[in-house]
Amino acid sequence: PRDLVEDPHLNAGGMVQTHDPRGFDFKVPGLPLELGGQRLPLRAQPPRVSQDAQALLASLGYGAAQIERLFSDKVVAAPA
Repeated sequence: PRDLVEDPHLNAGGMVQTHDPRGFDFKVPGLPLELGGQRLPLRAQPPRVSQDAQALLASLGYGAAQIERLFSDKVVAAPA
């Protein structure tokens, strides 16, 4: 939401410009931490929606059929 990107408190903590592999740029809040007077850089791109959902659900004990049903019933967003 645009109001979050324009929020003065988030911007005071620093926003980091990043790029999505699907072709668009966006900003995410940076960590409000410094080490040795330096801001921590962005180490990795944020995950896509449901990027690891199947693996996560499987690690929680859900079976393949249950996971598929969660996706088909739109309880869990399908990976983008």
